[in-house]
Amino acid sequence: MRPTLLRQPPYRGFYGAIAVIYAATGMFRLELVWILLRATGSAVGVALGLVALELPVLVVGWLGPERLGRGARRIPVLPVYMAASLVAAGLALHASGWTAPVLVALALLQGWWDGLLIPLLQSRLMSFAHAAPRTHRSAGFEVSSRLGMIAGPVLAGLLLASTSPALAVAAAGALMALSAELLAKNPMVHPEAAAPLHPEEAGLRQLAGSVAAVRARPWLSLALMVRGLSNFLWPAFTIGIPLLVLSPWHAGPAGYGVLRALWGIATVGATLVLTAPLILARLQSAYFVSWAVSGIGFLALAASPTYGFAVAATLVGGMGSPLIHVALDSEIGEHIPPAQQGHVFALQRLVMSALTLVGLAVMGPVVASLGAGRVLVDSGLLMVAAAAVGLAWHLRQRLVQPAVP
Repeated sequence: MRPTLLRQPPYRGFYGAIAVIYAATGMFRLELVWILLRATGSAVGVALGLVALELPVLVVGWLGPERLGRGARRIPVLPVYMAASLVAAGLALHASGWTAPVLVALALLQGWWDGLLIPLLQSRLMSFAHAAPRTHRSAGFEVSSRLGMIAGPVLAGLLLASTSPALAVAAAGALMALSAELLAKNPMVHPEAAAPLHPEEAGLRQLAGSVAAVRARPWLSLALMVRGLSNFLWPAFTIGIPLLVLSPWHAGPAGYGVLRALWGIATVGATLVLTAPLILARLQSAYFVSWAVSGIGFLALAASPTYGFAVAATLVGGMGSPLIHVALDSEIGEHIPPAQQGHVFALQRLVMSALTLVGLAVMGPVVASLGAGRVLVDSGLLMVAAAAVGLAWHLRQRLVQPAVP
């Protein structure tokens, strides 16, 4: 991202809305985990809530966000729905003892609205009629979303510690309503900013067209396969790090929160530094290098004897994340027809969510059997190996077909 984009009102307002949306979503995710854990006393209850968040993304990825979100006419209506459901859930939590059912139902709603909203916003950002390079646009999205991911859990933690769970959930709704206000007058998200869909295109036909568009870009196909494998392996971090925080690092839940925040901080810093022209000119190669850095971060975390070493390893791993999103989003924005972009972004999220769900189901028993450190090592090695294979293939293709764009 270049500072010149932030001087322009459409981008400034758009990125501000993205940061607020991700902050509100991050607040709710942390509140969901904490309140369900307190209400059920079971990791199964927490897992059920997280699965409820991810399942609707699969439906949106299958049918496409453009058609499903068309009834709203304007994108700002979607965060209004999200805000209303959060505030209503806060009232329900305050008035009844049905904590777990209310939160699981809310997670399904939030997963649905979020699954529609984010791909649509990504598509509008990439198809907006402006001369700014798509790599810079994507970098801005990455920075603003990561800032929200850092701020949201911090705000949720403070509210849960100082107020009731009902007020904390309602506060996330108020923040989401603010994002709707930021989007309402932004020209980047108006209906006329989007490419029209052909009326005869049904959801499944759109999906088939989106898959064909991805397959027509060999680099994009390979990049999504590497990403899918890495998302399958990512629960090794999600499940393993809290266990390592307890032993051998003995840092407690606050220490876990610090590690999650540091990963996001490292990502933001790396995005600002690594989106230089020299790197952006080699963005497709940098994509695979980024996954290798994340895998090295897994290895370093597994080898950390103390919490201090784990902090350093987290900073290393987080530095690999930004170019992953910039490379994929830029490729979609530059080479996928505008009418298909929303569905391809949703297809990307479908791949991520589906394999994350499978990974959650597999990694739990594996971590319990082999230990968090061993699973982190194996996952890190697989990520590095997949990235190396992808990079070798890409470099070979460039040598064999140097004229292919």
